[in-house]
Amino acid sequence: MSCNKTYKSFGALSAVLLVTGVTILVVVPGAWAQSKLKTLYKFMGRPDGGVPTASLIFDAAGNLYGTTQLGGGAYNNGTVFELTTNSDGSWTEKIP
Repeated sequence: MSCNKTYKSFGALSAVLLVTGVTILVVVPGAWAQSKLKTLYKFMGRPDGGVPTASLIFDAAGNLYGTTQLGGGAYNNGTVFELTTNSDGSWTEKIP
C-alpha cells in the first residue's frame, strides 16, 4: 500500500512541477521582451498622421522613415514621415 501512495505523491509533484515550468516558460520571455520595447513617437492624427503602417526603414544617419494610413493633407489619406533622434534620446517627427 505505501508503494501506491508514493506513486500518487510523485504524480502530484510531477503535475505541480510541469505547471510551474510551463508558467515560467510563458511569463519570463514575455516580460523580457516587453522591457525591450520603447515608444519613439506618439502620433496625434492631423497633421502628423495616425495609424502607422508597415515596417520602418533606417537611413545611413540613423533616421527612421515610415508611412501612416491617416493624417496629412486635406484628404486625410496618410503621410510619409521621418523620425530623427534628438540629443536627449527623444525623437522628432517631420513630414517631408
